[in-house]
Amino acid sequence: MDNKMESIRAQGVLASASQGGVPALFRLSQQQNILGKMAAQVLDLLESPAADVSLTEAVDQVILNNNT
Repeated sequence: MDNKMESIRAQGVLASASQGGVPALFRLSQQQNILGKMAAQVLDLLESPAADVSLTEAVDQVILNNNT
């Protein structure tokens, strides 16, 4: 199942790139990098013993911190 999902994802990336050229592919890459960093920040908050937050609170806090 994982290989099928990767194939579908790759097809989507290629379709996006073919419609918008290299800039579309670059934007997609940037978005994935940003989301990866935000996910890491959420995990850091959840694993921090000092911060007693729920998943929703951690996500909200990361979104607010990244929008300021």
